[in-house]
Amino acid sequence: MKIGSYFLLLLVGIVIYGCVKEIQLDTKQIAPIPVVNCLFTPDSTWTVFVATTKLLNDPGTALISNAIVSIYADNQLIENLILGQAGQYKGYTKPQIGIYYTLKVQIPGFPEVTSSDAIPQPVAVIHATAKLKESFEAHCDPACTAMLVQFSDPVSIENFYEIEVYRYRRIFGSDSLVLEYILGSTSSGSASFGTSTDPVLLAEGDLEYVPTTVFFSDGLLAGNAPATVTFDLGGIAQSGGLNAIVRLRSVSKDYYLFRKSWTRHFNRQWINPNGSAAPGTVFYTPPLDLTTNIQGGLGIFAGFSSDTIVAIE
Repeated sequence: MKIGSYFLLLLVGIVIYGCVKEIQLDTKQIAPIPVVNCLFTPDSTWTVFVATTKLLNDPGTALISNAIVSIYADNQLIENLILGQAGQYKGYTKPQIGIYYTLKVQIPGFPEVTSSDAIPQPVAVIHATAKLKESFEAHCDPACTAMLVQFSDPVSIENFYEIEVYRYRRIFGSDSLVLEYILGSTSSGSASFGTSTDPVLLAEGDLEYVPTTVFFSDGLLAGNAPATVTFDLGGIAQSGGLNAIVRLRSVSKDYYLFRKSWTRHFNRQWINPNGSAAPGTVFYTPPLDLTTNIQGGLGIFAGFSSDTIVAIE
């Protein structure tokens, strides 16, 4: 090896080593924080997940199984939830649209955790289409499905939405059907949200973070009747005569804000300088604060309603 080349490699090694900064962190000073999560809808009984934060190298469980979890409406107790699986508390009643609910969680050794939210009025899906686009068309490699969704956006109030697209696929050689989310990344990465030129979705600024659902506010839709959004599905196209099912969720503002911050947080964990696509337990980019409406802790307590329609090919 030439002396010049050796010197260059040595210099690169020194520079790389010099860029590594070791930070001493006293983990004993990091106290756990309650984490409470509940997305509620009129179609399901109450389910609340309770845990605490914990360090990555902590072998213990974060799930809490000795909490008191209560649901209130107008300062009246609706019910105390019962522990099912570890950290999961379930009820027997179903939340109703338009009622402002308050969640109270008491965990031994922590101050009481509270949060409040309501289920917005459902919005009807009027029309949805799914059109196969070939590889020579924009944004398709090798093919994708162009979606158009029309719905009745109320103009008198501010509204927030989330769209899911799924279908039931027939198992090869069988009459059995399996649920398959067309919109959103699967465990194998075989399906993902493609792209969109819709100004409503572009204004949200979320497309670069590869969202697993389409979520947006109606700020640019006011006065449109019916309201329309368009987007492409990458990776999976319609096949076998199994139509896509479009679910439009009308979500609370807290739900919407949490969904946006979670998408940014999750996407950034996939940025690995070593080329690996797995998030794992090592964070490769600075963490982002997740939006939370939990007083005294972290997490989300938010309501939504939904309407579904079969897309026309």
